[in-house]
Amino acid sequence: MGRVISISNPAQRRNSFRRTIAEILRHLMLKRELDEEAKDMAATVVFSLRGIAETIETSTEAWEKRNYYLKADRFRRQWNGASVCRTPAECGGQRPVGATTSRIGHAGTILPGRQDHQAHACASYLAG
Repeated sequence: MGRVISISNPAQRRNSFRRTIAEILRHLMLKRELDEEAKDMAATVVFSLRGIAETIETSTEAWEKRNYYLKADRFRRQWNGASVCRTPAECGGQRPVGATTSRIGHAGTILPGRQDHQAHACASYLAG
């Protein structure tokens, strides 16, 4: 069996996730009630944030192999808002949902062209 070659690099996948999140946040801002579609959109944002977090680790591992530790650490700090809690233990004993909605609100700050108050409005809407 031959090797599996990925034609998309981590930066391309990260940008794709960012565009997806931006589009979903734009649609969520127009929603007036929390229906099934809004919940699906929120779940897609969470999975996109997890995808971004995975691409960050892929990028930094490659830099650390080349002894670019400072660059890798700076990159991790820049993107630390992309991590999403999966269990209460990861959230410091709090409910994962509350941590997830605050991360969704923070997602607006890592997206190009998003205003901070719009992202927080979206997060407060999702929090109920």
